[in-house]
Amino acid sequence: MNEIIPNQIDFIFIDLKGFFIQNLIVYFNFIVGKKNNHSIGPLISNEKGVITLSRELIEKSINKNIIDYPMDYHGTLNDCSHLEIVIFPKKNLERRVDMLKEFFPEISLSFKKMIDTSNNEEIYFYKKFELPLKNHKIIIEVFKKIDIDL
Repeated sequence: MNEIIPNQIDFIFIDLKGFFIQNLIVYFNFIVGKKNNHSIGPLISNEKGVITLSRELIEKSINKNIIDYPMDYHGTLNDCSHLEIVIFPKKNLERRVDMLKEFFPEISLSFKKMIDTSNNEEIYFYKKFELPLKNHKIIIEVFKKIDIDL
């Protein structure tokens, strides 16, 4: 069987000078094409700028979406056509905290702490990969300044 991704992928986030970007909050969206896409995150990069995604984590997340919200989600990992990597600036992440506060106060507090220590500042980044992915390590060069207001 042709696997859509390796058992594990290390996404290594670097700046334009080649330095690792630690404490970077990142979302990974698996594009299905039917109903909603499967999102994994927020995840945060370690001191070496790495976020590791395992096939097991992705499949568990997708299966949970389908079980919890069968009217909203469809498809397995093997049905996904693309992977999107999205990084939002702090101000956008802080808006998410505000939206979570009323119904999920514990989650909003935890997310706020993550944001406070993040290096997202004025970063907006988007990259789309066609699946399947074969590499076990993918280096993502992230620019630091944005010129758009999201």
